[in-house]
Order: sequence, then structure tokens, then C-alpha cells
Amino acid sequence: MLIGAGATVLGNITVGKGAQVAAGSLVLKDVPPKTMVAGSPARPLGKVSGAYSFCRPLPSRAAVFNTWLSKLPVCVANAGASFQHICDTTARSIDA
Repeated sequence: MLIGAGATVLGNITVGKGAQVAAGSLVLKDVPPKTMVAGSPARPLGKVSGAYSFCRPLPSRAAVFNTWLSKLPVCVANAGASFQHICDTTARSIDA
């Protein structure tokens, strides 16, 4: 599913897999799968087709941090045990 910036989904609403909610929309009813809605209140505009690259799971915060850490210059990454301790502690707190 894709929910645009500033969209509001009120109550116990289900947004189906592959559905898209336009920015600034006010969703008051369930949105069926593969449907685009927009407006206030949100109304169906049509069906969504094609690849749903936005439906893949997001990486964990620790994975993002480790990727960032791996791109640091070698002189910083090998600064000693205290730096590694900080990195390990930060990675654990990100996963928590």
C-alpha cells in the first residue's frame, strides 16, 4: 500500500494490498486492494496496475545503520575498540 503525505485514515479502516491513497485524502471507508483513492472524503479513482515495488518490506534500522557504517572511511572505522563498542551499543539500541 502507498499512503500519500498528509493523508488521514480514520477509525478501523483497512487499506488493501497494492492500494494507493493520494496525498491529503481523508479515508473514511475501507480501500479495496489495488485501488487508488483521493479526495475528502476519499473516493475510488480507478484500479492500480503494474509492479508494486513499494510493497516490499523495509530494511531494519540496524541494517540501514550497518550499511552507513560500512561506508565510513577506513581510518574512522578502525579507530579502536571504543569506537566499535559505540557502534555495537548503537546497533543494539536501534533494534530494541
